[in-house]
Amino acid sequence: MDRKSSFVGFEDSKYADGTFFDKYTDKLWEPETARVRELFETSGVAIPTQADWEELRKSVMAHG
Repeated sequence: MDRKSSFVGFEDSKYADGTFFDKYTDKLWEPETARVRELFETSGVAIPTQADWEELRKSVMAHG
């Protein structure tokens, strides 16, 4: 995972301090209608959970 580099300005970004992900970890994101929920289910597309977003936040903060 560690690529030994990150994008220019990463250290001062919302990715580096993890705040970019707040909107995904502070509330539950799920389809608002039954039809959209059905489309996700039938297409096999998994909707990331708050735990998934938290794991990604930690990885980005650690590895850029």
